[in-house]
Amino acid sequence: MTMDRTWLLAVVILAASAPAHARGTMVQKLDLAEIEAPTDQAGYEAWLAAQSPAMRAAIAKACATTYESYSACHGIGPHHLDDPPRVADAPARAQWEAALTPEARAWVTKMCAGPKHLTSTLCGYRLPPGPKPGTTYAAWRKTLSRNERGMVDEHCEAMPADTDEYCDGIGPLHIPTPPQRYPAPPSKSDTTPLPTKAAIQAAWDAWYRKLTKAQKAYYKYWCGPAGPEISALCGGT
Repeated sequence: MTMDRTWLLAVVILAASAPAHARGTMVQKLDLAEIEAPTDQAGYEAWLAAQSPAMRAAIAKACATTYESYSACHGIGPHHLDDPPRVADAPARAQWEAALTPEARAWVTKMCAGPKHLTSTLCGYRLPPGPKPGTTYAAWRKTLSRNERGMVDEHCEAMPADTDEYCDGIGPLHIPTPPQRYPAPPSKSDTTPLPTKAAIQAAWDAWYRKLTKAQKAYYKYWCGPAGPEISALCGGT
């Protein structure tokens, strides 16, 4: 953003340090996506100044831990950052980080230290375009950089039980989508008979036999008693 970072950061700090009796009226949960603030510098400054102390404190608290850009934060986080380049674009990312203040750089480093938010805008991991129709998964993977392959792997680890184009099936082990074990009843206009329980079980058994040892262990872990029964992996929807 092009606004005066020093002025806005001072407002954010003052709001966050409001007395306890003032903070008692603040909103407990603030959905930043529902707030529309002006995007120009002067307009945002006037908008923020017009908010109540409690609202400014709530905005400061919510913006302090966000990984995405919101107009209420005038960018990303308490330092109001522009969207950064992806980590895969190393020179541009390095240039972006070098232009940050020491405080902002320390904040970004802290926020992106763990693997949980590596696919966020702040941490620079934006997934590349998926495989095009007619392109094999292996051929598509070869077109990706090392960083992009890492991004895809992290994405698939976060999608453990449902089919995804980036995962060539389900999860990091690329498990083929199994046949539904609980098919939905047909509509009134659909006269196609439902498969018998024996036919459903036979199809599922054939799918399971083709899995590797690791894929079977993965299935048992995610589709055990505590797993998500209604998912692509576990035979639901």
